Amino acid sequence: MKNYPLMRLLVLAGVLVLGACATNAEKQGEQDKKDKLIDTNISLGIEYMQRGKLEYAKEKFEKALEIDSSNPEANNAMALLLWRFKDFDKAEYHFNRAVSADEQNAEAQNNFGVFLCERGKFNTAVKHFNKALENPLYKTPAQANLNAGLCLIKGGNKIEAEKYFRAALEMDPKLPVALYHMGKLSFETGNTLSARAFMERFFSISQDTAESLYLAYKVEKTLGDRNAAASYRIRLKGKFPDSPEAKRLASNK
Repeated sequence: MKNYPLMRLLVLAGVLVLGACATNAEKQGEQDKKDKLIDTNISLGIEYMQRGKLEYAKEKFEKALEIDSSNPEANNAMALLLWRFKDFDKAEYHFNRAVSADEQNAEAQNNFGVFLCERGKFNTAVKHFNKALENPLYKTPAQANLNAGLCLIKGGNKIEAEKYFRAALEMDPKLPVALYHMGKLSFETGNTLSARAFMERFFSISQDTAESLYLAYKVEKTLGDRNAAASYRIRLKGKFPDSPEAKRLASNK
């Protein structure tokens, strides 16, 4: 009989533990439902964006943010949408929320970098590209390196830009934009043979552009290969007769 109180306490403790487990399970279940609902709204919003139904996309992103205003994916998606609407202040606000909530969100960091570069904030943009590159799980680091290089070119920092273009090509040797810019930078710094090599690689994987043909023409002309220069000249005039580059040829610039 003396053991009854002790047994009742043990039973009560067991009930309390089971109750706590049930409560935690319920909370986790509720959170899982919220997360699923957020993901569903984001996915639908992105699908609407891709189909050009931007107002519907906005509604879906707003629903996701109503559930969790700090969700990085929802904020990143909303920022991209508002960017398309040219609502730059609000887009920047949501980009900031996205990267503040999750610094390891490489996609948001890269997107924010592109956005800031377009707005002329070159140094800050590169910091976000670097943040994206710090994530070892980032699936497209070559693109972030390329974006950083392009941003630095836009900001007038060609020396730093070259480092990022080289890094991008180490990760993906078949990036036409990086090959073109490395060819251009090499030519501008007097490394003409290197410029030729980059342009040959460019043409092996990419279609002709007026800019690339004009650069290749200048490279071959500088190297003294008249036949190669003439070939690029003919291709430029034939494919892009109204381009600024074709007009430069006509004026011998």
